[in-house]
Amino acid sequence: VTNDMENFKFNNCLINIMDLVNYLQKNKENISTDIYKRILKNTCLMLHPFAPFVTEEVWSNWGNSNFIVKQIWP
Repeated sequence: VTNDMENFKFNNCLINIMDLVNYLQKNKENISTDIYKRILKNTCLMLHPFAPFVTEEVWSNWGNSNFIVKQIWP
């Protein structure tokens, strides 16, 4: 996602994020809870440039008190 963003290939970014989410949905039972949560957190961070209002809402609903925009890029 980072390389595609740097090369202005935004469609590829979204395709890769969608592929990751689909993979997570199919394999949730095979992934530990801690790793699953970390992947979701990083997915939310990568999606933030494309859907800032939605990801900020999700971020706060997860109980984070700080803004998502202040987080480090994964």
